[in-house]
Amino acid sequence: MKRITAKLTLAAAMAAILLAPGQISGADVVDKGMAELLEMETLTIVYPSSPSSLKDRNRISAEKRAAFLSAATGVVTHVVSDSEASGDDLKDHLLLLGWGNRLFQNHDLHPPYGRSSVSVRFLDYVKEDPDLDLAFKCLSPFAPESEPRYLFFWSRIDQDRDRFMPVPGVGSDWAFYRHYAEVVQGMLDRTQAWPPKRDLIAEKLDDSDIEAYIQDCETLESGPLRVIFNPNWVDRETAAAVLKTRRSAHDKVVAALGDPGPDFRVALYLYLDNESKGTLTGVKAGSHSVPSAGEMHMTVRYATSPGINEDVHPVAERLMGPTASTAVYEGLPYAVEPVLLGKPLTYYAAMMLDGNRMPAIADLLDEERFRKLPNAERLAASGLFMTWLREVAGLPKIKVWYTSLDPTAERLAAELQIDPGKLEQRFRQWLTERATGHSSDVLFMAALKEAQNHYLNGDQEQAADALTRALSHKPEDRQTRFNLAKARMKTGNYEGAAAELLRVLEIGADDTGGLTAHTCLELGRVYDLLGRRDEALEEYRRVLEMPDRHNSHLSAREGLETPFTADRL
Repeated sequence: MKRITAKLTLAAAMAAILLAPGQISGADVVDKGMAELLEMETLTIVYPSSPSSLKDRNRISAEKRAAFLSAATGVVTHVVSDSEASGDDLKDHLLLLGWGNRLFQNHDLHPPYGRSSVSVRFLDYVKEDPDLDLAFKCLSPFAPESEPRYLFFWSRIDQDRDRFMPVPGVGSDWAFYRHYAEVVQGMLDRTQAWPPKRDLIAEKLDDSDIEAYIQDCETLESGPLRVIFNPNWVDRETAAAVLKTRRSAHDKVVAALGDPGPDFRVALYLYLDNESKGTLTGVKAGSHSVPSAGEMHMTVRYATSPGINEDVHPVAERLMGPTASTAVYEGLPYAVEPVLLGKPLTYYAAMMLDGNRMPAIADLLDEERFRKLPNAERLAASGLFMTWLREVAGLPKIKVWYTSLDPTAERLAAELQIDPGKLEQRFRQWLTERATGHSSDVLFMAALKEAQNHYLNGDQEQAADALTRALSHKPEDRQTRFNLAKARMKTGNYEGAAAELLRVLEIGADDTGGLTAHTCLELGRVYDLLGRRDEALEEYRRVLEMPDRHNSHLSAREGLETPFTADRL
């Protein structure tokens, strides 16, 4: 293909903007394809008005795309239905949503796409898979030639998948997607405006990696769970171990949420690593689900872990139905298993309340405000919110709100029969009650923050005092005690530093991060500073007997050759 560009993520596309927003690129400029959507100054988003039963769903979906694009790129958006688009609307850059969009037909134009029960079509290219989605960009046939505008099309309106892919960021003019992965993509001939015409040279009409992977796949089953794997990538023994682990996780989810029924089935697609998963699915993360399709996708590393996070989504969708809220979607697994990064959710409640960082319910239920929260806070806050809802109401009682097209705080208050003004107050009271058991954690973290500030200001004595206070709340915290030893070394208190380092070794713990090796290294240096060379050499040799962590072996060999001196602190 001579003109097709590399795939662009939304973030990469924004970072790679080469033209002024809204400018039509010329033939001599590298074409960014659909990613050009992120460069518009203004954009009119057009949603299907029929069938009437889906009009509200389509409108809300369009409004969420508008909010996402405005937050991501600053574009000024306008949302209108295909039956209500005015002449002025059509003079703007356009984003058409949904296979059922009739804007073309309403203006006596033949849509360049189509979908049937067995296939999808773009121009004269047909793909026999009705579940694919289409994205394309061309010059708009509605704008005058003197003021050219772009028309973008995205067929998908699906709240399950839209939350993680509001718009495609592919760097070609058109592409078919299976969930999040481009399976077909190509460019358009720029010598004509309308109707568009495929550039037959700049096309990739099949993804050989995906096809080859699928053809060789095998399946293992246990109850409702199927593990689908390619034996050329993942051996059968590993797949069997994954099946056992995931079946156990599924059973835990069912025990917590309820039985999804005898006809419930879920397919787990297994991948060797994040790189191969990204190539085959479009998502590099260790796991993701497509609940509406009854699918989970995991790397071997993720699938062999006992956590139940991903297993919750298909069961919850069967029992409750789909949810339009990402906070609800992401929070429910943490309400079932209330641990994040090895710490209970109540720990995060204490930290966020103390730092005045706990998001309000309205923030959690606003997609763009929720999307902007730091990752740990987003997951912890949504998990706490869903834990609260399960405790005060139970999932069946909030099912109507859970599955509503726009689950707002006001609608939740009505469903719970709580005064809207008191909803947040009830949630905060519940959080405060559960955070009280973490007062020592709060004081510990406050002391660490103070120590960090003193360290950055070069005040090692004050930093050591703050670290000592932190250890009064968590005396067994090895990293903090190690940091205190380093501060003592810098203040010249070598005996005190040695005592702290020996205590780190005495406490002992999992050492995947190499803290033990670096403790021995620092102890050797302290002994050198104290003039105890034989003991220093013994510690350096101990470091060399351990796995090399962050150049610990190099530093230990230097210590064996030359005694450590105070001027190197």
